[in-house]
Amino acid sequence: QALHYLHDEMGIVHRDIKPENFLMYNDKGRNKIKLIDFGFATYAKNLEFMTEQIGTPNYSAPEIFEDKPYTNKVDIWSAGIVLYNMINGMQPFSSNEKTLMDQVLHREIDYSGFSNNSLKELCQNLLERDSNKRLTAFQALNSLSLIKGSDANQQTIPSSFNPDINKMMPNNNTIQNE
Repeated sequence: QALHYLHDEMGIVHRDIKPENFLMYNDKGRNKIKLIDFGFATYAKNLEFMTEQIGTPNYSAPEIFEDKPYTNKVDIWSAGIVLYNMINGMQPFSSNEKTLMDQVLHREIDYSGFSNNSLKELCQNLLERDSNKRLTAFQALNSLSLIKGSDANQQTIPSSFNPDINKMMPNNNTIQNE
């Protein structure tokens, strides 16, 4: 939901999605998760291209390693790495700097640890090397709702989801909440 909100509603690309940038907290007996650390975030509406090589290498999309212009789809790749890690308890690629780039660009990803075929398919679609074929945040959200057994066509962002983006963005990038 956070990526859908950032990408589709606010035109913001986070550019550093990783487990360390999520906080879990309890609000009135319900566990909630917040996305934090918007230090690398930038505005990029309508799939505008960016070129700055930024982010955490273990979560960086292939287009970052290839030094190609990229879109908000880099966040989707990173979310796929996080999902893979949550399900398998490990990274899909080595953290060795010398081999990481080659693995991200060329190594076949091992999905044998996935017992749920729908989650496996979602992860494969998030970790699609061709960014043009990679899911959008909205498509990923719909896939999640299907996995949960919900009607994807009725999936909406809860009205309670209204983060204060200004607290998340660096000082030089403020956003007017509506």
